[in-house]
Amino acid sequence: MRYFKKFLYIVGRKIEYKNAFGYIDAFLSEQNLRYDSMGYDLISLDDNCYKMVKKYPQLGPFEQVKKEYSDHYILSNMRVPGRCCDESTIRLIGSKIPRPYNFFDTNFYYRNVTFFSVERGGEDVRVDSHSNYVHVFGSYIELYRDFEGPQSTSVIMMIEVFDQQTSLQADAYAQRLSIALGKVKYLSSSSICMDAAEESMYAGLQQKAAPIVNAATVDLTEKAEQLTLYLQENFPVYDEVKFSIAKPLKKIGKQYGFGDYSYVAGGFYQITKRVSGGHYVVLEVDMGPMFRCVGAGISLCGAGFSYRFPCTYYSPCSHYSPCSQEEMDCMMTRIFETIAYFEENYMTKILKLYPDTPEWCPVCLDN
Repeated sequence: MRYFKKFLYIVGRKIEYKNAFGYIDAFLSEQNLRYDSMGYDLISLDDNCYKMVKKYPQLGPFEQVKKEYSDHYILSNMRVPGRCCDESTIRLIGSKIPRPYNFFDTNFYYRNVTFFSVERGGEDVRVDSHSNYVHVFGSYIELYRDFEGPQSTSVIMMIEVFDQQTSLQADAYAQRLSIALGKVKYLSSSSICMDAAEESMYAGLQQKAAPIVNAATVDLTEKAEQLTLYLQENFPVYDEVKFSIAKPLKKIGKQYGFGDYSYVAGGFYQITKRVSGGHYVVLEVDMGPMFRCVGAGISLCGAGFSYRFPCTYYSPCSHYSPCSQEEMDCMMTRIFETIAYFEENYMTKILKLYPDTPEWCPVCLDN
């Protein structure tokens, strides 16, 4: 099993897409890093790929994918092993995006970057059979832009880690890239890559865990519905809704052994606890922007598996939301009580089935 840390930098309009290559080149030079080649994966909904191949034959051929509502045209050297194109042409195309070249989905890769001054593992490129998008497992830096335009421009860095030391070093690289991009904020996540034998083994473990997971889901869903009814019946509704989610989340979470709090713009809160076997329980709380509905769920995760369970129940049509800090505090207390109940009655049984997750492994939610 291979372990990766992934860092997403929301560049937006701070750096024009065509200029981002220069920033990455400078970062690589400053950190004394090398890459072995440059990759591209371009998806178009029109004849853009055809025009590109006609003008630059070395980029092709392109692939046409039949979709229900519209066809996709894919131009890529990532999906076919050994397909080569000179880097000067790839960079030329990148320097002319979004004008005159524009794509529905735009991805350029600095492939097999020598983080930690070593070359290990190589790439494992997989294509999602449903969405037809590429998933790349390896050490790379990616320039990404989707159809939404300049505001969606991002830089993605993925680093394969092997132990506690390289895990910490990956965080240091992430901070340095942030500075190189003009102190752009970034989000971190992690993922794992399994070979066929490991995938088969974990599929078998998932089947064994299914009865326990299903029972937990039914039980916690019922408790979530009961909590919502309790809050609605015991707390008055105010016209002015003012409350903090972060304060009780951190304060009460600490009493139950949770730490590593984080917040993502848009109303997403997360707090984590490491449990037996090196695995994690992650509590995620979100507040919808339109109706201020508050929902919460927990994930039990580790290398090779991730299960999500409800903690509260709400639906947009009910427009339910806590209406005071007192109600929010009560809600959060009940949520952590539910997590403790889950840990005692279900978590231990599930985790007994799975191998340990290495102590240095980050939270693996992207399995």
